[in-house]
Amino acid sequence: MLSSHLLHQVQAVCDRVGLFHKGRMVLEGTVAGLAQQVLGGAYRIHLEADGVTQLEEALRQLSGVVEVKRTDATCYNLEAKKDLRAEAARAVVEAGGKLLSLNIEIPSLDEIYTHCFKQEVPHGVTA
Repeated sequence: MLSSHLLHQVQAVCDRVGLFHKGRMVLEGTVAGLAQQVLGGAYRIHLEADGVTQLEEALRQLSGVVEVKRTDATCYNLEAKKDLRAEAARAVVEAGGKLLSLNIEIPSLDEIYTHCFKQEVPHGVTA
């Protein structure tokens, strides 16, 4: 068991975490599970593709996609319940496009805590 206010270190060391607020454990689980529960999507996929006109709709149709945002002519941000990089890449290729980049980001424990409790500074974590 590890107790720390340094959430980035907790995330690097622990498989499961419990978040406390005002002396009570209010959330418990894996970081990905907590991200799913608190933020609605545990995975953020950043995709850049060229030569595709209907890609946004194809990405929305992928099972597990929570949200798709097109940030410019070739860039898309997906929020998903699971790692959908392979499915997103396949959607680009099947639509006749060229995949230029594909990255994934898992929300941090700091971000989960801040969103959950609407505070800037974490007050306590036990993992």
